[in-house]
Amino acid sequence: MKVIAVRIDSMIRLNDWLPFLSPERRERVGRFYREMDSIRCVLSELVAKSLIIEMTGCSSDQIAIQVDQFGKPYMSGPINHIQFNISHSGTWVVGIANDQGHPVGIDIEQIDEDMKLGSFASILSIDEKRVLDSVPVNERMEHFIELWTYKESYVKADGKGLSMPIDLCAFTPSLTGEAAWQLASPSDIPYYWKSYSVHPDYKMTACSACKRLPETCAVSKASEFLQRYVDLRAHAASAT
Repeated sequence: MKVIAVRIDSMIRLNDWLPFLSPERRERVGRFYREMDSIRCVLSELVAKSLIIEMTGCSSDQIAIQVDQFGKPYMSGPINHIQFNISHSGTWVVGIANDQGHPVGIDIEQIDEDMKLGSFASILSIDEKRVLDSVPVNERMEHFIELWTYKESYVKADGKGLSMPIDLCAFTPSLTGEAAWQLASPSDIPYYWKSYSVHPDYKMTACSACKRLPETCAVSKASEFLQRYVDLRAHAASAT
C-alpha cells in the first residue's frame, strides 16, 4: 500500500498533459472555468495512474479506470485487483492504492476558518456535535475538518458515498490512541484510519480495511511528480 501527496507549486501547461489523459478526463478538464480546477483534474488522474503503474508494472495503455454508481473509481479489465482513491483540496492532490484488494479511501481538506459549522449540522450526529462543542472555539474548525476527513475517507473506502445514512457514518473520539476518531458503531468490515501531516493548513486522512496503513506519505511538488510520472510511464512501456 502507498500514500502520496502532490503539491501544486506552479501553474502547469495543461496542453502538455492532455495526451496523457483518458478521453473522458480530457473532456472534464475542458469543462472547468478556473485553471486551478483543471490542474487538479489533470493531476488526479495522473496520481492514480502513477500508483497503479508503480504497483503493477503495467503500461499506461493497460489502465482502464471506471466509476461505479456511487462515484467510486475502480480498475476494470485484467488489473482489477488494485484498489485506489484520490482526493484534492486547495493546492494538494493526494492518493492511496494497494494491490491486495482491500478497500481504501482518502480525503484532504483545507482548513477554512471562515466556514460556518452550523452549515454542516445536518451531517453531524448528536454526539459529534457535542464533542465539537466541547472544543475551544478557536480550535473547533480544525477539529471539525479532521473529523470530516475521517468521515469522507470512510464513505469513499466503503464505496457507498454520501448516500450512507448519517447514523452509519457517525464517529466518536478514539480510545485506542491509534487514530483521533473511530466509528461510533462497528461496521460489517473493520476499517482503520491514519492521518498524515502535509501542511499546517490542511487535514489529510486515509482509511482502509487493511490495518497496515503506511507510516509515511510520499510528498512531492507537482513539477517533480510530473517528471517522475513521465519516467515511470516510459520505463513501464519499455518493460511490457
